[in-house]
Amino acid sequence: MVRVPPGPSPGRDALSGSSQVKGVAVRGVRRFQLHRDAAVSGISGAGIVADGTQFPKECAITWPDGAVLHLPAGWVRLVWRGAYRSTVLWDSPEQAMAVHGHGGATRLVWLDPQ
Repeated sequence: MVRVPPGPSPGRDALSGSSQVKGVAVRGVRRFQLHRDAAVSGISGAGIVADGTQFPKECAITWPDGAVLHLPAGWVRLVWRGAYRSTVLWDSPEQAMAVHGHGGATRLVWLDPQ
């Protein structure tokens, strides 16, 4: 179980806006980080380059234009550190690593037990 602290916290907040979870325990959520031993692209650098959260339940997000994003159980939110911060949603940790793993140069390190 992960305890989400009250209020925003850089790199650790839930989905931004009105859907944010504050001050509640969220069961089944697992945190992770992406670690790089060497800079690959010259953008993210080396060390801890991103913070992630895996969510156990499926989710549907409706955007202001009415488009709906359906995310399966096990989806992840990845927040990039550094000068070019961004947040990306993936269907799974495996999908995120397929794009950002850089042939083994990036490691996914779980912070919470399964």
